Amino acid sequence: MADLLFLAVLFAPFLAPGVFLGAVIAFVLRVRKQRPILVGRLPTLATSVLLAVMAGATAFGAYSWGVMSGFYILDPDQMCAAMGVPGDHVVTL
Repeated sequence: MADLLFLAVLFAPFLAPGVFLGAVIAFVLRVRKQRPILVGRLPTLATSVLLAVMAGATAFGAYSWGVMSGFYILDPDQMCAAMGVPGDHVVTL
């Protein structure tokens, strides 16, 4: 299970734009097929699902991009040591 989660996070920055664009195309085709939108009319379930897929693909893609772009270093001493900052400790305020 952990391997599947790792692969999902690893490939999400590359697959999320495709999922997003597919949902956008389906959304545009669906909106063009419908009657003009009336003010105060609620969107259908399928339209809401397409919007949720677009939002989820964007959020998961951004999250996985952030996770995979770092060194997983959270300690300021280690971060400065990795950057080559002189000194043996870091003073933070």
